[in-house]
Order: sequence, then structure tokens, then C-alpha cells
Amino acid sequence: MCSQLLDVYLLRILKYCPMMNKVVLALVVYFGRMSKLSGDAVGRSFIIDSFNIHRLVILGVAVTSNFFSNFFYTNSHYAK
Repeated sequence: MCSQLLDVYLLRILKYCPMMNKVVLALVVYFGRMSKLSGDAVGRSFIIDSFNIHRLVILGVAVTSNFFSNFFYTNSHYAK
């Protein structure tokens, strides 16, 4: 996937679902941990590619914002 497309996707998420910086930082940490743990458990690395990056990003944003924030959006809001 072109990194520019991911930038546009992240900007769209920020436009409709503003979040704190620690949510984005936690998202990066989650991706790193998923990659490391899948390699240790299964013996093969977890590949983030153009087929799963959008799902992983929106899921990570929803989980981390629900964890860190007093205010969070509903799942139906993220679906829009």
C-alpha cells in the first residue's frame, strides 16, 4: 500500500474522530506487540499489508480511545 493513502486514511479518521496523541502512540505499540507475539507464538511474522491495515487501524483507534478517554465514539460512529 502506498504510504500516502494511509496518511489520507489517518487524516480522515482524525477529522471525524479526534483523538489524543497517546491513542496514536498506543496504536503503534499495539502493532509492534502483535508482530512480536505472533512471531513467538506461531513461528511466523504478522504481516501488515494493504488488505488488513485499514481494519487494524480503525480497530486499534476504537480500542485505545475507549481505554484512554472518558469520551469515546460508538461503533456505529466509526462505521460511518
